Amino acid sequence: KDDIKKSLAGSTMSQIGYMVLAAGLGPLGYAFAIGHLLAHGAFKANLFLSAGSVMHGMNDETDMRKYGALRSYMPITFGCFLFGQAALHAEGRPQVGSVEHRVGFELIDQALQV
Repeated sequence: KDDIKKSLAGSTMSQIGYMVLAAGLGPLGYAFAIGHLLAHGAFKANLFLSAGSVMHGMNDETDMRKYGALRSYMPITFGCFLFGQAALHAEGRPQVGSVEHRVGFELIDQALQV
């Protein structure tokens, strides 16, 4: 997936599975599921707002292959992306090769190409 919005949205499905699993474990699991839902929603909102900032800065371009070296031009957006990515990694460590893992490293690699 090269579209920044689709890449961010696709990673939510695995997290929904974790929430359903936790909710099925009983009252304590339900509380964890709601907490996970709120945390994931907040961090994902941060990433989508950051993606919107990048798209706006790139004249509504959504193809991530055309991005590069934006760290120096958008330092606040870079910081927001870094925070959101770190929060998602802390929330539920994504597996190597997952969408969140790939998008996170692509964004960091592109940002470091200064």
